[in-house]
Amino acid sequence: MRLPKMKHAQLSIAASHGPARCGTMGAAQVPTVSLPTHYGQLPNLLRDTSLCLTAPLAPIVAMRQLHFWDHESVVHRSSKTLSQYCSMPDKVSVMTLRPPSDMERYEAGDETLSVSITAGMRQLSVPQFCRQVAGLQPDVVVAMHDDVPQTAGKNRRRNAAERSAAWLEGVRRGIPLAAAAMQISSGSATAGSSAGADAASAAGPRLPVLFAAVPAMSDPLVRSKLIDALKAAAAAAPEAAAAGAAGSASAAEAAAAPLRVEGFAFTNSFWSGERGLDAELLRSAAASLPPALPRLLSAPCNPLEVLDAVALCGMDVVDSDYATALASAGRALCFDWEFGAAAGDALTASGTGPSSSSSSASSSSAVAAGAAAPHPAVVDMADSAAHRLDGRPLREGCPCFACAGATAEASGTLERSGLAAGGIPVSAASSSAAAAARTSGAASAGPSASAAPAAAAAAGPAHPGHSRAYIHHLVNCGEIMGRAVLSAHNHVHLARFMGAVRSHVASGTIASFRDAFRARYPAAAFPALEELRKAAAAADSGGREAFDGEGSGAGAGAPPPAKRGRVNNGGGAASGAAGAGGKSGGRGKAASAAAASAAPAPVAEALPEGGSAKAMATE
Repeated sequence: MRLPKMKHAQLSIAASHGPARCGTMGAAQVPTVSLPTHYGQLPNLLRDTSLCLTAPLAPIVAMRQLHFWDHESVVHRSSKTLSQYCSMPDKVSVMTLRPPSDMERYEAGDETLSVSITAGMRQLSVPQFCRQVAGLQPDVVVAMHDDVPQTAGKNRRRNAAERSAAWLEGVRRGIPLAAAAMQISSGSATAGSSAGADAASAAGPRLPVLFAAVPAMSDPLVRSKLIDALKAAAAAAPEAAAAGAAGSASAAEAAAAPLRVEGFAFTNSFWSGERGLDAELLRSAAASLPPALPRLLSAPCNPLEVLDAVALCGMDVVDSDYATALASAGRALCFDWEFGAAAGDALTASGTGPSSSSSSASSSSAVAAGAAAPHPAVVDMADSAAHRLDGRPLREGCPCFACAGATAEASGTLERSGLAAGGIPVSAASSSAAAAARTSGAASAGPSASAAPAAAAAAGPAHPGHSRAYIHHLVNCGEIMGRAVLSAHNHVHLARFMGAVRSHVASGTIASFRDAFRARYPAAAFPALEELRKAAAAADSGGREAFDGEGSGAGAGAPPPAKRGRVNNGGGAASGAAGAGGKSGGRGKAASAAAASAAPAPVAEALPEGGSAKAMATE
């Protein structure tokens, strides 16, 4: 009997306009941006926080094979798929070898690929790759491949193309054999009873959907040979599977049937830090492949490049960790995609952003012309002058956890997952509610009882949203909650943007929408990946220095903040100023010095008699 497949990634195209197309891929609406993961979890987000993402996000999570090195036996023993093992059973897992922003080029031989993991460099062979895939059980897997930069020599590119084609054939044949071996092993472990063997067989490894990797090949001859090999793998019919379905082949023969390529994954070699996405080369490669199969692009694309990949190259899923990089650097996505006069949440003429003086004049002229002033593409939440006293959300009308808080629907999701709205176990929350009901007694009966739910509903969301001032405070203090709320906002904002992209593809206006978006937001409006990495490193360093009291960004004369324990009111203002100075990398030094000079001296009476600050810190 043929081993069952995971959730299928069959593409159904509902509408197309030029290369762009929209429809469904399994349960996901495409085109879309997948959710990036780090060691199996959404970066910066805890489980209860991720459950509060109220906007409909893509049901696709991108897993990294190198994050689960030598972990396949653990997942296999759990009798769970990779999504279930990572507590995301409602998501479709797409497993790539490494993150899209990892631009390191690995050395390769004819049999192995040198890869970098936490423990150092390792040699990955095709049989080892197949065993890992069979044990981890992702829904979709990208085949092992040799990726080289576009600047590599001709011979290196030719060898990489030949290796990728040979490894694809090995992966097609090796994954079913490895999965069958694991299923036999599971059945022999429970061979004491036929029922146990049948249960082990039913719960054994299942075959993933295989995507062939498509690296960037600028040489036409090399690219043509690689494309021919990929097309042949996609057109190959598994003869043994067909025979097994007809009953003329054994289970071993059916299990040994090679997988068929059911999609294409374009690697991050189509993207470079200097030039960004090479849309022309990507479009040429995509146009040479069968259009009926889904296409995935794994590259750290910003929203402008995502739009180019969809509108010009026909990508269905973009695996990008740009939104996470923004959150780690303390930045928030705030760009517009509604360009008509009906865009009700556009920024007013007062404006915020890095160049409020220059944007003020343009905002005034835009308002005078009757058009709404645009939001900036990205907002730096570490900017004290713009956000320190700003009580607005990141975006008016945004339904994300950061802007609108946790709604009643999100609270219900938390309760169904075993948590109350505040992260308390439901059993404890229900017992507390029952105790409160018992103490109320007969007073709960009467007209006030029926008015209580209405009053609670009128009070707003179960958890209110966060203001820009508070998020600015979290970012400048180096608190992980700052990255959490920014990650939640950026993922939801990008998902809403992709919904608008799908609408324009369906209505045939994607070309004009792309032109209008590029006219409003040029490439310079979105920070480069290297800039975000430096900002994130500075944020990590500044946050630690502010916490430890050793930061060079503290203003002159500012007392060091307490390392642990209680902090008195006198030193709190100076500590916050020191944190802001260290966080912003020098931009807040003047503000830190002013806050330090204006802050009152530490209150000596707050210390215990005969004690010291060091003694308080170790209490």
